[in-house]
Amino acid sequence: MARGLDRVDSVGGKLIARFWGTLLGIVAVLVLLPMLVSAVRNEAWITGGVVLLVTAAVAALIRYLFSRNRRLSDFE
Repeated sequence: MARGLDRVDSVGGKLIARFWGTLLGIVAVLVLLPMLVSAVRNEAWITGGVVLLVTAAVAALIRYLFSRNRRLSDFE
């Protein structure tokens, strides 16, 4: 019984993490990258730097969410 619940915990955690990771990836591509391109094109270097830092943070969060050992109990 405990082994079955452990499997549900593992599979459920991966599904939830991949859902949020995919959603954040879509936001990064549709919102953050065009903002970065616009900032560089307009030579707004400080804005571009801030957007680049936010993009890097989102990428790190996505990498964390897509890591192998996500469990459902991690999201409680």
